[in-house]
Amino acid sequence: MKLRGMVAVTALLGVVLWAGLALFPEQAWSEKKKEKPADPPSGYADPAKPSASTNPLHGKVFGSWEIACEASPDSQEKCYATQNQISVEKKVRVLKFSVGRLGAQGEWVAVAILPLGISIPGGVAFKVDDDPQVSMPLQQCTGDGCVAALLLDKKVLASIKAGKVLHVGMMPAGGTKTMEIPVNLDGLSAALAPLAK
Repeated sequence: MKLRGMVAVTALLGVVLWAGLALFPEQAWSEKKKEKPADPPSGYADPAKPSASTNPLHGKVFGSWEIACEASPDSQEKCYATQNQISVEKKVRVLKFSVGRLGAQGEWVAVAILPLGISIPGGVAFKVDDDPQVSMPLQQCTGDGCVAALLLDKKVLASIKAGKVLHVGMMPAGGTKTMEIPVNLDGLSAALAPLAK
């Protein structure tokens, strides 16, 4: 059941992948709430377009986070809080981090969409402030990027809601040093509140 749920999460959030991402460990990263992504791969809906949802939560901004809603593979609309990290120098997205009740049974799930060029054996992990590191299993990589997802237990969800900064870590392919991308958690707790219902 967990595997089916993670596959559904991967399919649901696959809409935000696009080509042309590259990994540049020496660059600085910035938040960008309203960056318009390139068109998604054919066959996917685009949650960033206004027509993607009529849900009143869709497009609402809470601090550094925006709510996105879209139809899931089971035809039910699901909403999640999301934040993009954009390379300041190259003006491309290097990370999309999302949290929502995206599991098959409405479980809380965190999803990171990363560029190609990361080390698969190195995996992906995140750390909230000074809390212990949490591994995020990679679900799949396509020509558009790599998706890592994790069902969140109550302790990790509480840590994310109460934290200040979440650092997503990955190893560039062929690299020897972990690359970390900071994610500002300001507004996340408020963004998740209406999704809890």
